[in-house]
Amino acid sequence: MNMNLDLSNKPLVSVIIPIYNTRDYDLIKCINSIINQSYKNIEIILVDDGSNISNKKIIANFSRKEKKVNVFHIKNSGVSNARNVGINNSNGDYIMFVDADDWIDENCIELCIDNLLSGHNDYDIIFFGYKKVFDSKKYKVDFFNKNMEFDLSNSNSEKTIYNMKILGSSCMKLYKRSIIYNLFDVDLKNGEDVFFNYCNIVNVKKLSYIYGVYYNYNIHDESAVRSNDEEIVGRYLHTFSKMKNDDNINLLSLKYSFMAIALLVLSLNYCFPKKSTYYKNKSKLIRLLNLDDFKEMFSNIKYIRLPFSRKICIYFCKYRLLFLVYFTCFIKHMHDR
Repeated sequence: MNMNLDLSNKPLVSVIIPIYNTRDYDLIKCINSIINQSYKNIEIILVDDGSNISNKKIIANFSRKEKKVNVFHIKNSGVSNARNVGINNSNGDYIMFVDADDWIDENCIELCIDNLLSGHNDYDIIFFGYKKVFDSKKYKVDFFNKNMEFDLSNSNSEKTIYNMKILGSSCMKLYKRSIIYNLFDVDLKNGEDVFFNYCNIVNVKKLSYIYGVYYNYNIHDESAVRSNDEEIVGRYLHTFSKMKNDDNINLLSLKYSFMAIALLVLSLNYCFPKKSTYYKNKSKLIRLLNLDDFKEMFSNIKYIRLPFSRKICIYFCKYRLLFLVYFTCFIKHMHDR
């Protein structure tokens, strides 16, 4: 299908990029990856969330050269508010979120729209795999090994979709605009993507998975998930406290799976802190495991939907097998280096 011709009957896709003090090289690469998409009926919404002068110059340069680029400057208020500004000022039938230090492959959006139009399917979300990029290393993350379709009126589909593997990020997805009833919660600093999906997945009827990895997730030392900032614990707990929809078993599963992932991230940071040692952080890890919210998660461990390799570490945490927690974190740490 040639997407360069007759765009009048093609859905408009709004790509929203929140920007805050991103490395210049990464920002330029990100925006160029959207501009160079093989699918042309797109608008690019750059939300400058109080960025530095260097970022502002890059944004201004793209705005002058590209008609499809729309820029909004706001005071720094966080990624959630920046995405909301993008949503409220977008015109697309479908919306995609791309972080400013990531990028997408040239045919990413075209594949999504082809998938949508090929069978005249009315998908609410189209999603795909991604690559974790650690400097020069890349690791592919495929959710499934073939194209898949999910009807959430089917209980088996619900069990497959309602998990952190798929709903942990708002990126790697094309959302139908009409299913976004709830914007991002600006009060959240960690897990805002999960909570956004948590609130909106109840409006979704059909999803489609495109086999392949088309999103490039750039992981570096400044990434939030690699931080051992003490405040991160409170941020995860705050997000957890907002997930109150316990009457839906699938949402309950997503809730406890989110906390399990948070515990794995925090355990990794405590076991391998940047400027300390595991032995100095061991007491912090024990205090973490004794928090009421994590005790609640441990008592509902049957609802957690994670691969066995990750869930086994949750059991180690539950039974305070700290040496085994350290050992599994060591394997993860060496894999990511």
